[in-house]
This record gives sequence, structure tokens and C-alpha cells, in this order.
Amino acid sequence: LGTPSNICQSICWNTPYCGDSGYTSYCKSDGLCYGLYHRGNAAYCYQPEDPSCNGDVLEPVSCSQDVVASCEDVCDSIPSCHASKSKSHCRTWAKAPVCYGIFKRDDGSLCYGPEDGDCHGTPLECPSIQLRNEAVHSSLTTTCTSDEQSNKVNGIVVVV
Repeated sequence: LGTPSNICQSICWNTPYCGDSGYTSYCKSDGLCYGLYHRGNAAYCYQPEDPSCNGDVLEPVSCSQDVVASCEDVCDSIPSCHASKSKSHCRTWAKAPVCYGIFKRDDGSLCYGPEDGDCHGTPLECPSIQLRNEAVHSSLTTTCTSDEQSNKVNGIVVVV
């Protein structure tokens, strides 16, 4: 299945009212798949569209134990994104992971393309990916030596 967002999307594709209806699921910052719930007997449901899927009583589908601040946090800080139905998520499968729909304008402000009419700029890199890359780069350049036996850096497994 791969990355957390791919896990959520894979489940969505096989869940009524989700993938077959053109909707999507992704891994939210809380480590849960957007809209997906366990029905029991290896069955799932998609709450935003399936009227029989009650998120108040069903267990949400988990996608990851290692999720940090995300595009959702950035989305919540942009009124048009926060109010939108589609929100934002990290497109982790992209060559350069970016937040869906969020752009950084030349003046440094952020906007949400699907809702803001005049939203142009550079796609915003996923904050969690950026933070992880900086942590790994910093740790590798300051603390790792060829004599170290452990391949863990700040809790991140480093494959060499």
C-alpha cells in the first residue's frame, strides 16, 4: 500500500460512496484516514457521502502512527480552505510533495486555489516533509559517523 495517504486512498477505492463516486481519502494530521470508518467484518464506509456511516459510533481508520503537523494545519489558517469541502492534504506520492490547493504568493502570503479566484504562486511544500528532511539533513551532517552502529537518527530509520 505504501505511504499513509496511499493506504487511505487504496481503502477508499474499494469502499462504496468513496472511490467509485469520485471522492478521495487521505491521511490527516491526527493519523486517521479522512472520512473512512470500520464497519466490521473487514468492511469500511465513507462518512461524508454514505448516509448509513455514523462516525459517532464507528471506529475511524488509522493510517499512520508517525504523522506530524500537516497541510491540514496550514489549511485551517486560510479561511477559504478551512471553509471548503475538499480542504488540503499532502500529496506524498508526488515527486515534490506539496499541499493540495495551497500556494505561496510572491509576497509570502498563502492562498487556496480551488476557492480563491486570484490564487497564483508556488505550490506549498508539505510542512511535515520539509521538517523531516531538515531534521534528517541536520542530524546526518552533525551527529552521524561511519563508526556508528545504529541507523536511527532522531527516531527516523536511515537507509544507507
